[in-house]
Amino acid sequence: MNVIKKYFYVLICLILLVIGCLFMMSHQSQDFYSYLIQDISKRDRHFETIEKVKYQDGLYFIVYQDNQARSHLLIYENVHNLWMDNYQFWGESSSSKDIDTFNYADSHQAMVVVYGKNKQNASQYSFVNNGKVYKKEMNDSYILDIYMLEGSSCHIADWTLYDQNHQIIQN
Repeated sequence: MNVIKKYFYVLICLILLVIGCLFMMSHQSQDFYSYLIQDISKRDRHFETIEKVKYQDGLYFIVYQDNQARSHLLIYENVHNLWMDNYQFWGESSSSKDIDTFNYADSHQAMVVVYGKNKQNASQYSFVNNGKVYKKEMNDSYILDIYMLEGSSCHIADWTLYDQNHQIIQN
């Protein structure tokens, strides 16, 4: 009789384990891209296409375009809990300029995000932060560059776009 009780308890434990595994599998994280499309569609009824996605320092940076040819930047934080990943809206920026910047600073970090559609075929951009010059060659139609800066200043000066002949382009 004692042996039957042991098998019964083992069987109950196995059943509970299987039920727990099935529960965890049914509550796995949603695929980020399907979540992203749903969330952007709710936020912007003019949403058209996602152009670029980058992941850096626990944040997803997304550039998308609406049907009015404006570029938008969305930032989501990847939040881990015990069982799954969730995505939490972190920030956004929209611009009527072809290429623009998003600046953020708090006491822990500073960042500059350069984003947009390179309609003017700029070949390079540059800006200055705390006396340091940042330059980048561009060879893509959509720009999404993320700069995590030292200190807590995200103020940028001398934001400039250049063409192939290194002439300044008005943005």
